Amino acid sequence: MDITSLPIINLSAASIILTNKKGIYFWLTKETDRIVYIGVALGVGGLRRRIINQHLNPSYIEYRLQKHTEKDNFQLEHAIHRVSKDTKHIQYGIDKSSFRKSLGRKLKLKPGQYTVNYIIENLYLKVFESEVIDELKICEVELIQKYAPEFNTSHKKKLGL
Repeated sequence: MDITSLPIINLSAASIILTNKKGIYFWLTKETDRIVYIGVALGVGGLRRRIINQHLNPSYIEYRLQKHTEKDNFQLEHAIHRVSKDTKHIQYGIDKSSFRKSLGRKLKLKPGQYTVNYIIENLYLKVFESEVIDELKICEVELIQKYAPEFNTSHKKKLGL
């Protein structure tokens, strides 16, 4: 796949441009055009749901304590607070998107709007649409192996990077 030939998605119009099709997406730096994250959108809602509802949605926050680790200490120090509907206790939230969580961990970004702002100000997006799920999964792994994007931390363990 030739990533250079893929069009750049205007983030301010992404909710209109992105489709519900499945596909692979690439986050690149505006400064160096380096790929920093490769993801795949295979679920219902496809690319639009994954990128708009998760990566670019400051309210996409993880409050479940079992999902927080020591790596999340910075975000937890700056956590987003809410009161639990069930227990009425205060809950502490950090970024839920694995991409945003990785940004927050490495760059010491506060969760929510801060990581979303970082993405909007420093990165741009390219997408490749396809409905062939098996092909997308294989392609994602191959591209991550080829480019070794710094924020694809969960795949590094799986791929031995």
